[in-house]
Amino acid sequence: MTLYAGKVVGYAKEAIPALQSYKAIDLKDMLTALNLQAQLKRAVGLLEKVINQTERRVFRGEKVPVSEKVVSFFEDHTDIIVKSRREV
Repeated sequence: MTLYAGKVVGYAKEAIPALQSYKAIDLKDMLTALNLQAQLKRAVGLLEKVINQTERRVFRGEKVPVSEKVVSFFEDHTDIIVKSRREV
């Protein structure tokens, strides 16, 4: 795993249980912590996929199947457009 990306994943993984055990003063703080926890879980999952994809494609020269590629970190519904005249 790349050094900096691995550190980011590690920090986020440490923050998730901290957010889960956070003792909120009020409902708003509790919901904010739970929302942030959910966002971090999603981000960690995507970042781990991106790291894996990058290591395979760039460092090992593998072809990553389209079904395994992360196209956008921000848009879950983003898909690769296949054009008939050229490869994806």
